[in-house]
Amino acid sequence: MSENPKETDGLPTAEALMCESVCESQQDSAQPAASSGERRLNGEAVDGSVEPAAESPADAEIVRSDVTERVRDALSELAARPARDPVTQRFVGANVGAGTTLARSAQFWSAVEPAKRELVERVRTDLAVDDSSVETLLGLIEGYCEARLFRTSMFLRLVDQGGPITTKGKARALYRAYLDALDRETKLAQVLGLERKSKRIDLAQAFAEQERARG
Repeated sequence: MSENPKETDGLPTAEALMCESVCESQQDSAQPAASSGERRLNGEAVDGSVEPAAESPADAEIVRSDVTERVRDALSELAARPARDPVTQRFVGANVGAGTTLARSAQFWSAVEPAKRELVERVRTDLAVDDSSVETLLGLIEGYCEARLFRTSMFLRLVDQGGPITTKGKARALYRAYLDALDRETKLAQVLGLERKSKRIDLAQAFAEQERARG
C-alpha cells in the first residue's frame, strides 16, 4: 500500500485528480483575458508591457481543438434551449433539463459529435491507426473518445454546481457517475497505449505508389 494517501501504485486517485482539476479551472477563470482593444498589432500592451506577436495558425488550431472548450461550448448550446413550455411549464421534447448525467441524451451526443470526430482523428494519428486497422481497435478508440467527452462534460457541470459535495455534505450522484467515467476512460487509455506510435511503412508499396504517381 502506498504511503501517500493521494496515490495508489504510483497513480493519483480519482479524488485527487478531481480536486486538482477544480483548482486549475478556478485559477484559469480568475485570470482576466486582455481584450483585442487593449493590445496593438505588434503585441505591445497599452500599459507598455510586451507580449509575443499574434499566435500562428498552428497555435490557434491547438486552442480551437481543446476538448474541454469544445464540450463547454456544446453544454452552453444545450443550456440555451428552452427546457419547459412557456405556457404549461412542462418539460418539452428534446431538452436536457431533467437529465442527470446526459448519458442517454441524444441531444448531448449530437452536440459533441464534431468534437468526437476531431478527437478520434487525433487519437488515431497518435496511435498510427488508419482504416485498414482491425475493427476492434477502431471501436476501442471511439469508446475512449466517448468516455473522455462524457467525463469532461460531467466535470464541467460539477464545477458549475459548486463541486462534488452538496451543502448537506453528501456526494452528488453526478460525482459518482464522473468517477465511473474516469475509471472507464483510464482503462481504455491503458489498453490503447499511453505513448505516441509511428506508422510502419511498406517500402515496396511506397515505391510502387511513387512510380504510379510519376506515370
